[in-house]
Amino acid sequence: ANWIRRKIGMYMYHVKTAGEDELKKKQRINMPVTSEANLSKLAAYYQPVLPSLSGEAAQIQPQYVLRKVLFTGVPVSLVATSVAFIWWQWYALFLLLWIGYSFVINRIYRRNYRIWVNEEAIEISRGVWGRERVVVNWQKLQLVTFRQGIYQRRKSLADIVMHTASGDITIPYLRQEEARLLSDFAAMKTESSQQPWM
Repeated sequence: ANWIRRKIGMYMYHVKTAGEDELKKKQRINMPVTSEANLSKLAAYYQPVLPSLSGEAAQIQPQYVLRKVLFTGVPVSLVATSVAFIWWQWYALFLLLWIGYSFVINRIYRRNYRIWVNEEAIEISRGVWGRERVVVNWQKLQLVTFRQGIYQRRKSLADIVMHTASGDITIPYLRQEEARLLSDFAAMKTESSQQPWM
């Protein structure tokens, strides 16, 4: 739900399908839902017990905010200011405020990012002004990748990429030990599952 939908108590329920990344946005099916109780009933067909109801949430690490600002906020702001300076002269410096805005939205995103895990599934809540909940059963995973950049190796951080038939889900900036445990657990659950993934 985006910010306005959350205020009026309306949500969009979407079940991803195999090969969804190749579908056009207009071909995807989104179902409007008018209460969280109805949302839970619909989700129960896919996952009867949501991980968020039975466990404590994990968060991504604070370093995520600074790295996102340095690698997206600062470059975008500097390029936009340089180009705009040709037409707006010194007024173009107002575009440097984008750096502060980038810091604020990435901080909010990090604060709202929650991860719950149980024996059957993983649930992720994320967003800045709106919210998105992603629930994936372990048997739906095809592959789990443990990924580290140079900075992440130095700071003992890592990303996990969960590959599914409907697209990839990335969990950024976990502590290295947490990321290893989660990726090993996901791989074990995926490999030991007797249920078909389709």
